[in-house]
Amino acid sequence: MKYSFLPSISGDTLADKIARYAYKTSEIEYTEYSFLTRGSDERQYCWPGIDMPVVSLMRSKYHTFCEYHTSLDNLDFVNSDGLQKSFELHMLVVKILESNTKYRTANLCEPFLGKRDLYPSKSTLNTAKSSSRALIDFMIYCDGNRDLVDIGQLLNMKFDEVVAIVDLLVAQKLIVKID
Repeated sequence: MKYSFLPSISGDTLADKIARYAYKTSEIEYTEYSFLTRGSDERQYCWPGIDMPVVSLMRSKYHTFCEYHTSLDNLDFVNSDGLQKSFELHMLVVKILESNTKYRTANLCEPFLGKRDLYPSKSTLNTAKSSSRALIDFMIYCDGNRDLVDIGQLLNMKFDEVVAIVDLLVAQKLIVKID
């Protein structure tokens, strides 16, 4: 069964971006619905004047099954695997939201990775595909304008991979956090 995603009214807020990235990085298939099919709290939170960028991540979207809001809508629909996967997805959203920030490189030019033991000592056919290439690719997008979600999406990386690279590059003083 696919999961469901209902974007905010504009569809392009930080909440929308993080939700889509969380689904992608979790490799969870989902159906994205139009905001016009809203029917829960987002009706109130996205109302003009309130303008909160609320999105909904759901296993099954309300009004897509006949048991919704009836006496038949009970725990028989919930299974431990679905509940666990939903919990992990929501925890990932929180982790991304709390970690997402912008970085810039600490060097004006591409840094020399060899002296930091971040570049292979021998050149081979696979050197270009090495982890050092991933570091360089990551740093080139650290311009202070793109956040970690943007970079992760550009490089097709899972968020845990992004965090691991950030941790390494910060420890090596190759990127600095933008406040």
